Amino acid sequence: MTKIFPDAKDYLTVNEKISPQQLTTIEKKLGYEVLPGQRDVFQYFTMTGENGDPIGAIIAVTQKGEYGAVEVVFGF
Repeated sequence: MTKIFPDAKDYLTVNEKISPQQLTTIEKKLGYEVLPGQRDVFQYFTMTGENGDPIGAIIAVTQKGEYGAVEVVFGF
């Protein structure tokens, strides 16, 4: 994560619960079912700077690929 945010000094793990209604909307937009380990909670990381203020966020997603797991990391 520090490759994306080199000034980051720490991070906070954020877990947001996914309601059944939200899950239905997500799966409808995707066109397929969300994997079992991703149905209940959406997790992301808030990157913090030297004084603890947020400087960005990271989403790390692991999906099933043809030959094994594929992990994608987004920073914004």
